[in-house]
Amino acid sequence: NADRAAGAVGAALNAERVVFLTNVRCVLKDLAVIPTLNRTAIQTQINAGVITGGMAVKVNAALDALSAGVRAAVITDLAGLAAGTGTTISHDL
Repeated sequence: NADRAAGAVGAALNAERVVFLTNVRCVLKDLAVIPTLNRTAIQTQINAGVITGGMAVKVNAALDALSAGVRAAVITDLAGLAAGTGTTISHDL
């Protein structure tokens, strides 16, 4: 899977942040932007059926990257990349 590969490359390069580019601007809940997530919130949203399908694969790839040493991951589209927006996934506090 390209998402898992991207996360692994980021970890291998000791990247501080990995960006997952997609065709949606971020992770959404009821059409509202979820600006930040952590491992606990992701599991809650997956269990609630908010994060499904391809987006579940992306957030899990982001969590794998964090587990491998990356400090943060961002899920966004090209416009969001240019604007500095998207959903940022970081470690639990």
